[in-house]
Parts: sequence; structure tokens; C-alpha cells
Amino acid sequence: MRFRPQALRLAEFVATGNADVFQQYLWLLGVRGLDRKRLGVRAGDESLTPALEALTRTAETLEHDATRLEIWEITDLAKSLRAPGKEA
Repeated sequence: MRFRPQALRLAEFVATGNADVFQQYLWLLGVRGLDRKRLGVRAGDESLTPALEALTRTAETLEHDATRLEIWEITDLAKSLRAPGKEA
């Protein structure tokens, strides 16, 4: 399996729950020139669609609500994305 850079970062977040990786991925989602359709295809190729959807929802929530996520919330999100049969 060959990971592309965006999918690699997303897979890293799911695997580790690392807050820095989470923050970097949220930044990536906010980049003006991001091709979201292509990113969706790449996420699908790597079975990361649920993770992409969860992080996209989280980014949209944070954009409208200036609350700060705690480290445990970020870690729990990643854990929920790893758990079989569960979606965040």
C-alpha cells in the first residue's frame, strides 16, 4: 500500500492520536488551494474516508465555535476511528 502525503498524515493521526498531527491536518483542511475532491478520493483509496469526514466535521465545528479541544478529546477521536465498526 502506497500512502500519499495527505493520506499519510491522516493515517498517522488515526494511528497515534497525536495532537500535533491533528492540528497539522486541520491546517491542511483550511488551505485555500486544497482539492477536496482529490483528497476524498485519496482517503477512499486508503480506507480513511471515515477519518477524513470526522476531521472535516471537527474543523467546521471549530471554525464556528471557538472552543478549544482538550488533548484527551483529540486522543478519543483517534481511538474511535480505529475501533472496528465505529464512526466518530
